[in-house]
Parts: sequence; structure tokens; C-alpha cells
Amino acid sequence: MSSKKYSNLFLLGREVRIFYNGRYFNGTVVDEMRNTLILKTAENEKMFPKLNSILYIRSAEGGEIKIEGSKLLGRPFERLLRR
Repeated sequence: MSSKKYSNLFLLGREVRIFYNGRYFNGTVVDEMRNTLILKTAENEKMFPKLNSILYIRSAEGGEIKIEGSKLLGRPFERLLRR
């Protein structure tokens, strides 16, 4: 499936796994800004830049969707307007 299709996803409240700086982080997205995501992990809240991250989002079917963070740059409503 096309990653462009998933670039309009609403991430708030979703369980994700982020690969950043050679490590994986699991948690729930609690805030999303233009260039960053805030993830609530088991220990605390961490901020990640979208540009250098890879997100693995759990789908309703039980699998994972892999999305490059660069495809998610911008605020959610701005991504909806982009075509």
C-alpha cells in the first residue's frame, strides 16, 4: 500500500513504535506538532523529531504500518490539505 495514503493519519492517541537514533521506543502519541511527536512511554514523555524517525503504527487488523517521519511533516490539518 502507498505510504502517501497513510500520510493523512491522525496520530493522537495511537499506539506506535518509533525507530530513532538507532533505538526503538514504544508508547502512545500524546501530542503532535509540525516537526515533532510527543510519545508517552512506560517511564515518561519523550519528544521525537519526525524528520529522522520511522513510525510503526498498529493497525486495526493487528499488523503494523511503517511510515517515514518525513511523510508526516506538518500539522495534521495541513497534511489533509496537501495533495
